[in-house]
Amino acid sequence: MTHTSNSPEEAKAKIKAGVDGLRHFEPHAGKLFHSTSSKSWEGLGQAGGLVPATMLKNYNIKRAAGQGDTIIPKEKPAVYFGQGSEGLGTAMSFFDLYKTSVAMSPHLYSNQQLNDKLAKTRYIVRNWDVGDRNFQSHDYIAKLSLEQARSHLRQLETEKELRDSMPHRPRNAQPYPVMFEFNADNGREVITPEKVTGTGRKSMVGEVVVPRPVMFRDHLKRVFVSVDNLEHAQKQMDRILGRGHSVEVVPMESLTQTLNYRRTEGRDPKKANKAKATIDNRNESTYNTEIREARIAELYDQAAASLPSRR
Repeated sequence: MTHTSNSPEEAKAKIKAGVDGLRHFEPHAGKLFHSTSSKSWEGLGQAGGLVPATMLKNYNIKRAAGQGDTIIPKEKPAVYFGQGSEGLGTAMSFFDLYKTSVAMSPHLYSNQQLNDKLAKTRYIVRNWDVGDRNFQSHDYIAKLSLEQARSHLRQLETEKELRDSMPHRPRNAQPYPVMFEFNADNGREVITPEKVTGTGRKSMVGEVVVPRPVMFRDHLKRVFVSVDNLEHAQKQMDRILGRGHSVEVVPMESLTQTLNYRRTEGRDPKKANKAKATIDNRNESTYNTEIREARIAELYDQAAASLPSRR
């Protein structure tokens, strides 16, 4: 099972231990952060780390997670990271969204909602006009293209296949968000991230890309999950790296507490400013993505209503 039922006392003790372990945590420019869903554990184990979506077939891995059609709809040729303190805020916002966003976590749909969304998206893909037609929101925050709809349809169909194979999936087996912290420089090899280009949208704060696989054994420092997912995530890291590895698995609640304390701690203004930048960007990125998701949902409704059927 992916979730552990901790008592309030057990959860508090685990979070405190995590806070103690983060005493020297420093999200400087040499730190890279990436959030995903626990649905990716199997593929992460096969590859041994993070792999660009366009390279997954080289590892015989079926894509299990992603940002839906909200951020970048097409298969990406690079791994996206948040860099430094502000980039940490971006990665933490995606962690939050994997818990609440149906675009990123379609397991949150009810069965009826999923079936309705599948029918609507299949209709749109089947009846899309030939050419470069796109639907655009009135405030230009979001657009919908055929490529987006196809990508989202693949994501929905993957969720439907999983439900059909596990019709009584229990609550404590549901996916959960995961955030990885990497050291760009491990003393032997340095990851050199690049600026985000060619996406057709403004890059997010602190966002960078690495156009190649990034291996856990070489660069992974910590894994952050909610306290109730701690044991499951630890088992996954043991499975991937073997017992005795040095990667720390830490409650996300511990990181949140650490940042909130540093933001208000007056003895180190530099740390306080960095913590504030992380928290502010986490909240702003989450809000902006939720607005964009709402606009895209409206565009799906608009497309389904306006595209003539090709029966």
